[in-house]
Amino acid sequence: MAITKKQVATAGPGWHAVGDVPGLALLVRNGQRRWVFDFRNAAGKQRRLTLGRGEVMTPDEAVRAARAHRVAVDSGRDPLAERETARRAQATNVTVEAFATRYLEQHAAPRKKRTSVMNDRVLLDNYVLPALRRMPMNEVTRADIIKLHHSMSNVPTYANRMLALCSKMFSLAEAWGVRRDGSNPCRHVARNKEQRRERFLSGAELAKLGEVLDQVEREADAPPTDDENAPHREHPSVAPAIRLLLATGARLSEVLGLKWSWVRLDERRIDLPDSKVGSRSLVLNTVAIGVLDELARRRDPEHPYVLPGLRKGQPFVGLGHAWARVRERAKLGDCRLHDLRHTHASLGVAQNQSLLIVGKLLGHKQVTTAGRYAHLHADPLLEASEQIGQALTRAMKKSPPATTPVPVPMERRTRRRRRG
Repeated sequence: MAITKKQVATAGPGWHAVGDVPGLALLVRNGQRRWVFDFRNAAGKQRRLTLGRGEVMTPDEAVRAARAHRVAVDSGRDPLAERETARRAQATNVTVEAFATRYLEQHAAPRKKRTSVMNDRVLLDNYVLPALRRMPMNEVTRADIIKLHHSMSNVPTYANRMLALCSKMFSLAEAWGVRRDGSNPCRHVARNKEQRRERFLSGAELAKLGEVLDQVEREADAPPTDDENAPHREHPSVAPAIRLLLATGARLSEVLGLKWSWVRLDERRIDLPDSKVGSRSLVLNTVAIGVLDELARRRDPEHPYVLPGLRKGQPFVGLGHAWARVRERAKLGDCRLHDLRHTHASLGVAQNQSLLIVGKLLGHKQVTTAGRYAHLHADPLLEASEQIGQALTRAMKKSPPATTPVPVPMERRTRRRRRG
């Protein structure tokens, strides 16, 4: 029978059939009124299609919609399957730009370090989005990725990082139903060959660096001068920061963000609550303790950071620019701040320390050796760190003889086969 708007509004709970079209009914459940259309598809399976809300769709509109679907069913089509297909197509038609926003919000921000999220943003904003911004995620092909990767040939390392980021995004697109499984367009795209840097400071370079750091500290403590030829006056945190990087082998972010509340001088360690590999303890040798003792004597009790910056309550920043000037004065060539970490490791290997011990000192996170690290105690770590500190002290106070062997990087300490 036909149904009026008033009857729709006053109908009680249940299924109310409408005689105009077979299968059309008003379903009232939990206070909600919905027009539904029941039918059997070509396979004989019972299906139910929701047409609209009873408060919005009029009875005449429901009848017209149901008649159209009845025609489709009689011709062998399945209106419900067609609607589901259309919805999936709409869901997968998301653009690269929209998906990148979702990736940053739902994957990167909750799971990655802040600096890693910043790096992802840089790669997306500078390379990925300018090329693929408006393309639907499910239409990006391997040819598109290869073209983008090739366009970054002037920055081959960044190109590889971009490729890794895109590969992760398209893998998530498969997991989130935006692309079909196994359709990642980054697969089989050849990465650029990267040159691994193995730069570390020799004994003579360490001696020269020690002299320059002594000069930098004296200049920082001296009263200001109007001499235009005087060297650039560095911030008082510059020399201690460089010495800590060398003495501990810590990462730059770990040293610059160091807080006094984490320092345990009496236990000769620093408890880092968060780092690239999560929380870890940093072992302190005599050199590092000496630097921290000097900083503690000058410490502002209200300042939380070991290396205070220019802004009140903030850590020191800008060590990269200061290092460029120190490096030039010490004539260290292209040595980077991260190479001080390599130098710490090379000195440990030169002192015949185990690579496992050196890796533990540096806070390396390696799946194959993580289990072996579990049985290591502080004593061998402290002994290894102390030997490195003593080697630094000798090198930075006095240049070694010309016959002193140069430490060999860890990667090159391989045993050669004897030829028969």
